[in-house]
Amino acid sequence: MRVLNDIEDKKSPREFDAGALLAHVLYSSMGFLAAGTAITLPFMLLPMIISHLKLEEPLPKVAALLGALIGVTVFQLPLSLVLIVFVLGIFVGEGVRRKRKPWPLLVQGLGVALLMAGGWLWAMASSEGMNIIAYWNSLVAALVANFEKVEMFRQVIGVDEFRNRLTFQAPFFYAFMILLILWTSLGIASFLKWYPANHPFTGAKLRQLRLPHVVSAAFLTLFVLRLFRENTYFLWVDGLFLVVGMFAYIEGTVVLSNVLQRRKVGRLPRALTYSISMTLGFYALMGLGVLSQWVLSRGTRTETEEQV
Repeated sequence: MRVLNDIEDKKSPREFDAGALLAHVLYSSMGFLAAGTAITLPFMLLPMIISHLKLEEPLPKVAALLGALIGVTVFQLPLSLVLIVFVLGIFVGEGVRRKRKPWPLLVQGLGVALLMAGGWLWAMASSEGMNIIAYWNSLVAALVANFEKVEMFRQVIGVDEFRNRLTFQAPFFYAFMILLILWTSLGIASFLKWYPANHPFTGAKLRQLRLPHVVSAAFLTLFVLRLFRENTYFLWVDGLFLVVGMFAYIEGTVVLSNVLQRRKVGRLPRALTYSISMTLGFYALMGLGVLSQWVLSRGTRTETEEQV
């Protein structure tokens, strides 16, 4: 009987903690607020990640929903922004809870974000009686009109170039930013050791992540094509290079983590190294990611020779 009682106790749900729920509602609201500024944008998913790791279902969804309401009513954030953050945060948090593997979760999260943005464009275009392309061109025209009023911006980049890049590259930049947000949030959670043992996003597991060969090949191909700037499709190629390069950048941070781990660097110096390299050394990490197979195999051989 005692064994049966112990089993029942293990299966029984945790006692409801209103204080914990309230705290996570506030965390979630801060996540939505973080989405409103460029500096804090990469951290917007952290609150919903920890909610899915710490709270019993369906409380993480309740906390996210109440946090979204605070974002709309108190912080006066645009409904479209709050909706995208809410859906993406729930998707990623649920993926973390279900222990999905890194690459599939990143790609699927990107797909969800693209569908949400496409749905928003379709809804707005329909409300204006326009198709998506015409509505997008009207948005670009409005942004260019505001751009022309700022003398400093006009000196840095020409109006025509700004219009072309916005028209053809904005979707790629959006995809790039989504991948950056996903990886930064998931990576910080790993560095803070939020994940349970043997979770796919623990530091030890992430250091085993390897960039698929097809991505490295695509990166090198696009890099060569970018040299032909006069090509009609240059803006498309350049935009696609940015997205593929983001996958290489992710692998570059994995390589950096492996190097720091092998040298037994402490947590504070490691955090500083990550911060500096991820902001000032973006392209260096991108190149490191493309060469990850060679760098990591060379490091393994060196480590083996030292042991011998």
